[in-house]
Amino acid sequence: MPRPRGSELAHQRQSPRPPLHLRSTASSDANSIYRDAINRRSKLDDLHEQRNRGSKEADLEKKLSETLEGVKKMKEQLALAEAAKRDAQNELEKKKKLVIFNPPVGEHENSPPIEEDNISSLTTDLSPLSPATSDVGSSQLLEKSLIEGRENKDEEEVEIKKIRAMLESTLEKKENLRKDAEELARKLAVAEEDLRRSRAMGERLMMKLQAGEEEKASLEAEMKSLRVQADQWRKAAEAAAAVLASCDGPATADRTGLTDKFMGDYEHGGRKWWNQKIW
Repeated sequence: MPRPRGSELAHQRQSPRPPLHLRSTASSDANSIYRDAINRRSKLDDLHEQRNRGSKEADLEKKLSETLEGVKKMKEQLALAEAAKRDAQNELEKKKKLVIFNPPVGEHENSPPIEEDNISSLTTDLSPLSPATSDVGSSQLLEKSLIEGRENKDEEEVEIKKIRAMLESTLEKKENLRKDAEELARKLAVAEEDLRRSRAMGERLMMKLQAGEEEKASLEAEMKSLRVQADQWRKAAEAAAAVLASCDGPATADRTGLTDKFMGDYEHGGRKWWNQKIW
Protein backbone atom coordinates (compact mmCIF):
# COMPACT_ATOMS: atom_id res chain seq x y z
CA MET A 1 0.00 0.00 0.00
CA PRO A 2 1.58 3.36 -1.01
CA ARG A 3 2.37 5.84 1.76
CA PRO A 4 0.62 9.20 1.80
CA ARG A 5 2.57 12.00 0.18
CA GLY A 6 2.07 14.30 3.14
CA SER A 7 3.75 11.89 5.57
CA GLU A 8 6.74 11.52 3.19
CA LEU A 9 7.15 15.28 3.01
CA ALA A 10 6.90 15.55 6.80
CA HIS A 11 9.49 12.80 7.17
CA GLN A 12 11.86 14.53 4.74
CA ARG A 13 11.43 17.83 6.53
CA GLN A 14 12.07 16.40 10.01
CA SER A 15 14.92 14.04 9.29
CA PRO A 16 17.81 16.57 8.84
CA ARG A 17 17.14 18.35 12.11
CA PRO A 18 18.67 17.04 15.33
CA PRO A 19 16.49 16.46 18.39
CA LEU A 20 15.40 19.56 20.30
CA HIS A 21 16.83 18.56 23.67
CA LEU A 22 20.26 17.99 22.10
CA ARG A 23 20.27 21.48 20.59
CA SER A 24 19.14 23.17 23.81
CA THR A 25 21.69 21.18 25.83
CA ALA A 26 24.56 22.11 23.49
CA SER A 27 23.56 25.78 23.53
CA SER A 28 23.34 25.90 27.34
CA ASP A 29 26.69 24.08 27.68
CA ALA A 30 28.38 26.55 25.35
CA ASN A 31 26.93 29.49 27.21
CA SER A 32 27.97 27.97 30.55
CA ILE A 33 31.57 27.41 29.35
CA TYR A 34 31.79 30.95 27.98
CA ARG A 35 30.37 32.41 31.19
CA ASP A 36 32.79 30.40 33.34
CA ALA A 37 35.69 31.61 31.21
CA ILE A 38 34.62 35.25 31.62
CA ASN A 39 34.19 34.86 35.40
CA ARG A 40 37.57 33.14 35.73
CA ARG A 41 39.29 35.85 33.73
CA SER A 42 37.66 38.64 35.75
CA LYS A 43 38.74 36.97 39.02
CA LEU A 44 42.33 36.61 37.75
CA ASP A 45 42.38 40.28 36.73
CA ASP A 46 41.08 41.32 40.17
CA LEU A 47 43.69 39.18 41.95
CA HIS A 48 46.46 40.60 39.75
CA GLU A 49 45.29 44.16 40.43
CA GLN A 50 45.13 43.54 44.19
CA ARG A 51 48.63 42.02 44.16
CA ASN A 52 50.08 44.99 42.28
CA ARG A 53 48.31 47.42 44.58
CA GLY A 54 49.64 45.63 47.66
CA SER A 55 53.23 45.69 46.39
CA LYS A 56 52.95 49.38 45.49
CA GLU A 57 51.59 50.26 48.92
CA ALA A 58 54.41 48.30 50.56
CA ASP A 59 57.02 50.22 48.51
CA LEU A 60 55.43 53.54 49.42
CA GLU A 61 55.36 52.59 53.11
CA LYS A 62 59.05 51.65 52.94
CA LYS A 63 59.98 54.93 51.22
CA LEU A 64 57.94 56.87 53.77
CA SER A 65 59.70 55.21 56.71
CA GLU A 66 63.13 55.82 55.13
CA THR A 67 62.27 59.47 54.51
CA LEU A 68 61.10 59.93 58.11
CA GLU A 69 64.31 58.34 59.38
CA GLY A 70 66.38 60.69 57.19
CA VAL A 71 64.45 63.71 58.47
CA LYS A 72 65.07 62.58 62.05
CA LYS A 73 68.83 62.27 61.43
CA MET A 74 68.93 65.67 59.75
CA LYS A 75 67.19 67.25 62.74
CA GLU A 76 69.75 65.69 65.09
CA GLN A 77 72.64 66.98 62.95
CA LEU A 78 71.03 70.42 62.84
CA ALA A 79 70.76 70.46 66.62
CA LEU A 80 74.46 69.52 66.92
CA ALA A 81 75.37 72.30 64.48
CA GLU A 82 73.36 74.81 66.53
CA ALA A 83 75.18 73.70 69.69
CA ALA A 84 78.57 74.00 67.95
CA LYS A 85 77.62 77.45 66.71
CA ARG A 86 76.70 78.62 70.24
CA ASP A 87 79.96 77.21 71.65
CA ALA A 88 81.99 78.97 68.97
CA GLN A 89 80.22 82.29 69.62
CA ASN A 90 80.81 81.98 73.36
CA GLU A 91 84.49 81.19 72.77
CA LEU A 92 84.78 84.17 70.44
CA GLU A 93 83.29 86.48 73.04
CA LYS A 94 85.74 85.19 75.64
CA LYS A 95 88.68 85.74 73.30
CA LYS A 96 87.55 89.28 72.53
CA LYS A 97 87.44 90.09 76.23
CA LEU A 98 90.96 88.70 76.69
CA VAL A 99 92.35 91.00 73.97
CA ILE A 100 92.31 93.90 76.45
CA PHE A 101 95.88 94.55 77.52
CA ASN A 102 96.83 93.56 81.02
CA PRO A 103 100.36 94.60 82.10
CA PRO A 104 102.51 91.63 82.97
CA VAL A 105 103.51 91.05 86.55
CA GLY A 106 106.97 92.29 87.58
CA GLU A 107 109.89 90.05 88.19
CA HIS A 108 109.90 90.88 91.86
CA GLU A 109 106.61 89.07 92.29
CA ASN A 110 108.23 85.87 91.00
CA SER A 111 111.07 86.11 93.50
CA PRO A 112 110.93 84.21 96.77
CA PRO A 113 109.31 85.99 99.75
CA ILE A 114 111.50 88.34 101.70
CA GLU A 115 112.03 87.72 105.38
CA GLU A 116 111.37 90.46 107.93
CA ASP A 117 114.96 90.37 109.18
CA ASN A 118 116.29 91.32 105.73
CA ILE A 119 113.90 94.25 105.18
CA SER A 120 116.18 96.76 106.86
CA SER A 121 119.25 95.59 104.95
CA LEU A 122 117.35 95.65 101.64
CA THR A 123 116.22 99.21 102.33
CA THR A 124 119.79 100.24 103.11
CA ASP A 125 121.05 98.66 99.85
CA LEU A 126 118.40 100.34 97.68
CA SER A 127 118.72 103.81 99.23
CA PRO A 128 121.95 104.83 97.44
CA LEU A 129 120.47 104.13 93.96
CA SER A 130 120.30 107.17 91.75
CA PRO A 131 117.15 108.38 89.93
CA ALA A 132 118.74 107.65 86.54
CA THR A 133 119.17 103.98 87.42
CA SER A 134 115.52 103.73 88.48
CA ASP A 135 114.32 105.32 85.21
CA VAL A 136 116.33 102.89 83.06
CA GLY A 137 114.91 99.89 84.89
CA SER A 138 111.36 101.18 84.56
CA SER A 139 111.73 101.81 80.80
CA GLN A 140 113.17 98.35 80.20
CA LEU A 141 110.36 96.78 82.22
CA LEU A 142 107.74 98.78 80.30
CA GLU A 143 109.29 97.86 76.95
CA LYS A 144 109.34 94.21 77.89
CA SER A 145 105.69 94.40 78.96
CA LEU A 146 104.71 96.01 75.65
CA ILE A 147 106.50 93.31 73.66
CA GLU A 148 104.77 90.58 75.61
CA GLY A 149 101.42 92.35 75.18
CA ARG A 150 101.93 92.56 71.41
CA GLU A 151 102.81 88.87 71.24
CA ASN A 152 99.75 87.99 73.27
CA LYS A 153 97.60 90.20 71.03
CA ASP A 154 98.94 88.49 67.88
CA GLU A 155 98.21 85.10 69.36
CA GLU A 156 94.71 86.22 70.29
CA GLU A 157 94.08 87.51 66.75
CA VAL A 158 95.23 84.20 65.28
CA GLU A 159 92.94 82.36 67.68
CA ILE A 160 90.04 84.68 66.78
CA LYS A 161 90.60 84.00 63.06
CA LYS A 162 90.53 80.27 63.71
CA ILE A 163 87.30 80.55 65.69
CA ARG A 164 85.77 82.77 63.01
CA ALA A 165 86.65 80.23 60.29
CA MET A 166 85.20 77.47 62.44
CA LEU A 167 82.02 79.51 62.90
CA GLU A 168 81.69 80.11 59.14
CA SER A 169 82.16 76.40 58.47
CA THR A 170 79.49 75.57 61.04
CA LEU A 171 77.08 78.05 59.44
CA GLU A 172 77.74 76.55 56.02
CA LYS A 173 77.05 73.04 57.36
CA LYS A 174 73.89 74.32 58.99
CA GLU A 175 72.69 75.77 55.68
CA ASN A 176 73.41 72.51 53.87
CA LEU A 177 71.53 70.58 56.52
CA ARG A 178 68.58 72.94 56.18
CA LYS A 179 68.49 72.42 52.41
CA ASP A 180 68.68 68.64 52.86
CA ALA A 181 65.84 68.79 55.39
CA GLU A 182 63.69 70.79 52.96
CA GLU A 183 64.38 68.28 50.17
CA LEU A 184 63.48 65.37 52.43
CA ALA A 185 60.29 67.15 53.50
CA ARG A 186 59.35 67.63 49.83
CA LYS A 187 59.98 63.95 49.08
CA LEU A 188 57.96 63.02 52.15
CA ALA A 189 55.01 65.10 50.92
CA VAL A 190 55.20 63.45 47.47
CA ALA A 191 55.34 59.97 49.03
CA GLU A 192 52.34 60.75 51.25
CA GLU A 193 50.37 61.99 48.23
CA ASP A 194 51.21 58.83 46.25
CA LEU A 195 50.16 56.68 49.19
CA ARG A 196 46.88 58.56 49.53
CA ARG A 197 46.12 58.12 45.82
CA SER A 198 46.98 54.44 45.98
CA ARG A 199 44.65 53.90 48.93
CA ALA A 200 41.84 55.79 47.18
CA MET A 201 42.33 53.66 44.06
CA GLY A 202 42.25 50.52 46.16
CA GLU A 203 38.98 51.59 47.76
CA ARG A 204 37.44 52.27 44.34
CA LEU A 205 38.55 48.88 43.07
CA MET A 206 37.07 47.17 46.11
CA MET A 207 33.75 48.95 45.51
CA LYS A 208 33.77 47.87 41.85
CA LEU A 209 34.57 44.32 42.88
CA GLN A 210 31.67 44.25 45.34
CA ALA A 211 29.32 45.68 42.72
CA GLY A 212 30.49 43.03 40.22
CA GLU A 213 29.88 40.28 42.75
CA GLU A 214 26.35 41.54 43.39
CA GLU A 215 25.62 41.80 39.66
CA LYS A 216 27.04 38.32 39.14
CA ALA A 217 24.76 36.90 41.85
CA SER A 218 21.74 38.63 40.28
CA LEU A 219 22.60 37.26 36.81
CA GLU A 220 23.07 33.76 38.18
CA ALA A 221 19.65 33.89 39.88
CA GLU A 222 18.05 35.14 36.67
CA MET A 223 19.81 32.43 34.65
CA LYS A 224 18.49 29.76 37.02
CA SER A 225 14.96 31.08 36.61
CA LEU A 226 15.31 31.14 32.81
CA ARG A 227 16.81 27.67 32.80
CA VAL A 228 13.86 26.31 34.80
CA GLN A 229 11.40 28.03 32.48
CA ALA A 230 13.23 26.73 29.40
CA ASP A 231 13.16 23.19 30.79
CA GLN A 232 9.42 23.47 31.38
CA TRP A 233 8.86 24.71 27.85
CA ARG A 234 11.09 22.00 26.43
CA LYS A 235 9.20 19.26 28.29
CA ALA A 236 5.89 20.68 27.12
CA ALA A 237 7.15 20.82 23.52
CA GLU A 238 8.48 17.28 23.70
CA ALA A 239 5.16 16.03 25.09
CA ALA A 240 3.24 17.84 22.34
CA ALA A 241 5.61 16.46 19.71
CA ALA A 242 5.17 12.95 21.08
CA VAL A 243 1.38 13.28 20.94
CA LEU A 244 1.50 14.66 17.44
CA ALA A 245 3.97 12.02 16.30
CA SER A 246 1.59 9.25 17.37
CA CYS A 247 -1.01 10.50 14.88
CA ASP A 248 -0.88 10.14 11.04
CA GLY A 249 -2.09 12.22 8.10
CA PRO A 250 -1.38 15.51 6.39
CA ALA A 251 -3.00 17.51 9.19
CA THR A 252 -0.67 15.86 11.70
CA ALA A 253 2.33 16.67 9.52
CA ASP A 254 1.23 20.27 9.21
CA ARG A 255 0.82 20.55 12.98
CA THR A 256 4.28 18.98 13.49
CA GLY A 257 5.81 21.50 11.14
CA LEU A 258 4.15 24.36 13.00
CA THR A 259 5.41 22.99 16.31
CA ASP A 260 9.00 22.78 14.99
CA LYS A 261 8.74 26.29 13.62
CA PHE A 262 7.50 27.56 17.00
CA MET A 263 10.29 25.85 18.90
CA GLY A 264 12.90 27.10 16.40
CA ASP A 265 11.62 30.65 16.77
CA TYR A 266 11.71 30.25 20.58
CA GLU A 267 15.28 29.00 20.54
CA HIS A 268 16.39 31.75 18.19
CA GLY A 269 14.65 34.44 20.24
CA GLY A 270 15.91 33.07 23.55
CA ARG A 271 19.49 32.89 22.29
CA LYS A 272 19.25 36.43 20.95
CA TRP A 273 17.89 37.68 24.30
CA TRP A 274 20.67 35.88 26.18
CA ASN A 275 23.39 37.37 23.98
CA GLN A 276 21.95 40.85 24.54
CA LYS A 277 21.84 40.19 28.30
CA ILE A 278 25.46 39.03 28.41
CA TRP A 279 27.02 41.62 26.12
